[in-house]
Amino acid sequence: MNSSGLEWKPLLSLVLALASALLLSAGGILQWLGHERNGRRSSGWKVWMVPLWWMGILASAAGTICHYTALWIGLVALVLPVSGLHIALTAMAMSRLRKEVLLGLRAWGIACVAVGVLLCLVGEAGRTSEDHLARLGFVIPGILAASVLFGIFLLRRPSDRFAVGSGLAFAASAVSWKLMAQDPLIFDRICAGLFFGVTYTTGFLLIQAGFRKGGAGAVNATANGTATALAMVAAVSLFGEPVPFISWIGTAAVAAGVALIGWRK
Repeated sequence: MNSSGLEWKPLLSLVLALASALLLSAGGILQWLGHERNGRRSSGWKVWMVPLWWMGILASAAGTICHYTALWIGLVALVLPVSGLHIALTAMAMSRLRKEVLLGLRAWGIACVAVGVLLCLVGEAGRTSEDHLARLGFVIPGILAASVLFGIFLLRRPSDRFAVGSGLAFAASAVSWKLMAQDPLIFDRICAGLFFGVTYTTGFLLIQAGFRKGGAGAVNATANGTATALAMVAAVSLFGEPVPFISWIGTAAVAAGVALIGWRK
């Protein structure tokens, strides 16, 4: 295949990943504000009556479309860390909304996410979705996902449990979406599409429950940090993506930044 025809894919996937970061950040904040406006109502799920929440849903929907389009045409190892910028953007916006000075761990966390994304960009520059290593299969991602699922029950805060569960579900949805993009068999694509629908819906409901129990910054950080880490392992094991050492350093920096942003005393 002529490689010149594929040169636009890495750039387009990068642009879409950046757009998804901006839109997902705006969507998460607006949804949280909707839950805040709905705080005095008897039922938390009556948030659907709050216009701000619907604005957040629309922004998140646009960001999700950008995110999954980028995953469809680009590398998981590039798209996920770049989309993860919305964690830092959300933390900064939430600090302003709550009139909090952004110092200490959160400031360091935002810096780590930004540096990590930059390192991932440098590491993945010039690679295309045609570059593949030997695929290792479902065993490693499956063991890791099972460990995360077990670990959820050890978390003390309900918001953390919902956020980690949401991250696990969103990681599964990203993997199933990429499998649907790559698998040539129609039946396998249908199965992957159905699994995507179930896991994405589960992740959406869990993160809404997380917003009811905690701030958007912490919930977003925990959920998306979990999703990014799990899907990066899947990128290597399932799709054979060649992730260079500098990208792993960048991913570790993003994970460290997520932990710092989501830290609560």
